[in-house]
Amino acid sequence: DRDTDNPTAHLTLSTADFKRMMFGLVSASDLKAEGRLMIDGNAQAFSELASFFVSFNPRFPIMTPRPSL
Repeated sequence: DRDTDNPTAHLTLSTADFKRMMFGLVSASDLKAEGRLMIDGNAQAFSELASFFVSFNPRFPIMTPRPSL
């Protein structure tokens, strides 16, 4: 359920900062230090959630060239 009256943690940050964090361009600790991320509740729960995201090479070739006919 996406809606709950008692969340484990509540994040407050801009959409742009969230995307930058998910892409690994900036860390949550850097955003917190800059005052651009606030975590209310169990910050460890957020760390556990973040550990599920896989880091990958963004230049990974999703499509391969077609062979010549």
